[in-house]
Amino acid sequence: MKEEALVSIVMVNYNKERYLRQAIASVVSQTYHNWELIVVDDGSTDSSRDIIKSFKDNRIKPIFLKKNSHICVATNTGLKAAKGKYIARLDSDDVWKMDKLSKQLNVLESHVDAKVCFTKLEIIDENSDIRCDCQELLELYNSRQENGEAWLRFFFFFGNSLIQSSMVYERALHEVVGYFNLTYIQAHDMDFFVRLAKQTEFYFVEEALTLYRRTEEQNSSVSERNSIRFMNEHMNIRKHFFDDIDSQRFVSAFGGLFINPSSELENELECEKALLLRRAIECTEVNPVLGMDALERLYQCDENVEVLSNQYSYSLFDYYADNAKKQYYSIETIKEIERYKEEKSSLMAHKDSLQDMVTEQQKVIVSMKRSTSWRVTKPLRAIKDLSNKRNGALSRKKKVLIHAYLFSNLGDDLFVRELCDRYRNTEFLVLAPKYYRETFSNLNNCKVISTDSFGTKRKNKKGIKEGEFDAAKMELARRSDLTVHIGGSVFVQHGTEWKAFFEYDRNLILNSKKLYQISGNFGPYTDDSYLASYNELFKEYGGISFRDRYSYELFQTLGNVTCGPDVLFGMTAPINEKKKNVTISVINLEHREELCDFEREYINFIVRIIAYFNEKKYSISLVSFCSFEQDTVMLNKIWACLNEELRQSTKCHAYEKNIEEILSLFADSEYVVGTRFHSIVLGLIYGCKVIPLSYSNKTSNMLFDLGFDQYYVVSELNHELCISEIVDKAISLERKDEIKQEVERMYQFLDAELL
Repeated sequence: MKEEALVSIVMVNYNKERYLRQAIASVVSQTYHNWELIVVDDGSTDSSRDIIKSFKDNRIKPIFLKKNSHICVATNTGLKAAKGKYIARLDSDDVWKMDKLSKQLNVLESHVDAKVCFTKLEIIDENSDIRCDCQELLELYNSRQENGEAWLRFFFFFGNSLIQSSMVYERALHEVVGYFNLTYIQAHDMDFFVRLAKQTEFYFVEEALTLYRRTEEQNSSVSERNSIRFMNEHMNIRKHFFDDIDSQRFVSAFGGLFINPSSELENELECEKALLLRRAIECTEVNPVLGMDALERLYQCDENVEVLSNQYSYSLFDYYADNAKKQYYSIETIKEIERYKEEKSSLMAHKDSLQDMVTEQQKVIVSMKRSTSWRVTKPLRAIKDLSNKRNGALSRKKKVLIHAYLFSNLGDDLFVRELCDRYRNTEFLVLAPKYYRETFSNLNNCKVISTDSFGTKRKNKKGIKEGEFDAAKMELARRSDLTVHIGGSVFVQHGTEWKAFFEYDRNLILNSKKLYQISGNFGPYTDDSYLASYNELFKEYGGISFRDRYSYELFQTLGNVTCGPDVLFGMTAPINEKKKNVTISVINLEHREELCDFEREYINFIVRIIAYFNEKKYSISLVSFCSFEQDTVMLNKIWACLNEELRQSTKCHAYEKNIEEILSLFADSEYVVGTRFHSIVLGLIYGCKVIPLSYSNKTSNMLFDLGFDQYYVVSELNHELCISEIVDKAISLERKDEIKQEVERMYQFLDAELL
């Protein structure tokens, strides 16, 4: 068997104690094992050193610098200590998915010309949650150029769109391109990429295997000083862009932009370089300063005066004219910028006052809808609605907005699928990221309106101003015949901030012709005013179908409330012949305030479960239901705790649009160990023996309604629990058909509207 090539991973850290452990753990959990991790701690003053030392893996080789030396000095220290055939870079606040190195090495080792390889990425925040508000940035980082020449043009005219943490490259390239330029702080990566692009092609693994962290703290650190340095460094890179480029590479990359397409002699190519430098910012002449500097040097030779004039139609008089344009900041320019800043501040204040006016108008509307006159005229409005129907409104399909949690959560995505399958003569609309068009591609009656372009100021084809997700959803609610709010934990009291969520729900009612909620549960809540507020609000709903009796009994006097089993109990789930498989659904506890202290016990319990089933010769599947909520982080942590034997019998699966793949795991499994609510539901309807782990009352309430009292609370897991006894007490659903019939109660309000 071919020996795995050694990969030297260079990580530079300075005071990143909050993220450092997760970054290192993502390296330890790699499925590619022949690596060394060189962690260069650049004089950290926090607990970083202790975190690094806490990892007992001889492949981790720390270098502790006595004082902070800044990024490039520290990076070069790590690079020069590397011994591997390949170098990988990982920032100490970024994270790798477990098969990143394996897939990149496969590309590098299977293509003879491949020396540099990048991956796609996802953007995460300070809590390791996938960010949905950075779509334009994400599209930039995941964009690709056609070839190396195209990359050179992109770097020159527009800047960088690649991330170091996604890169693996041959260490031998340092002998050709050198190390990092010590004079750069913010553009050091672009400078290095440019030098690589001059020498070789870039290869890519088109999977999001890198999690790039971008926090609010980073956003707020974009100071004027940093912005100036950023621009200066980029301009300096452009200034020297052509200094060491091979003539053939230069012609192949930029020949299509030559003023004189026949340029080939050395002085002709130097003229082309100077004229390109005049257009170095986005291929415009907005600031020709770099080109003016290069032209000045060319004009020291009399021969070039003639060449520029005759072959490029650029005379000395053209140079004099260009030199009369602004190229450097003057005191007057700085004063002009300050004036614009003051104008911007004034406009922002005006915007705030307009927003206050909108808020007041919304209060007036709410007051009007609660008035006696509004209630008295309700029959008249009903007659008008009936008249509209008689005039042909019934001849078209009803348009229904689905208000759901659409962030790659398997349970919620299955909710949408069940709705669309039941009401096939209804046109459903969902507001979701563009990739949902693939997730729901087999639902012919579901239209996905993409949120990917939000943040701009233009209007889309529907006339909806793209820039605020909530405003777009309210507009769609107004244009739809009714709105269906489907989801589980949708009425949870969010501490003292619950009124903002309440206002959102109230606005949804105000903007919807009719609003229905299905398959939700109420709470947990701690404030009686929270319960009282929703008791009033629910009176305005067309109907509410709770999935547990606890929630139903809180509001049963309203008259528009019913309850039944979670709608996924009504799924068509054929029971296959079971294989010797076990599926384990995990959940990330790190950011759940009430559970984060029990993470270690939870991980230990899952590892013990895996060890038990491994001993019994079962195939084990670890499953993440929601990458947005970072279940994959828990997968990585558990994987890092498994020895080689356990890893051989265990596979990791993350739900990302692959509904059928995940469902097939449940269909084939004899046992399911479920933490996610819907993993328990799926295990039961697919005829599995289920070991429920309850992280919330919603799970215990659901099991109680089904007649089960055997479950294990996540916060109470400990090493004294006997795994064999737990497995022996696994539950199974005996009355599947009866439960499926009870699910019909959940649809009673919607059936009256849509069937």
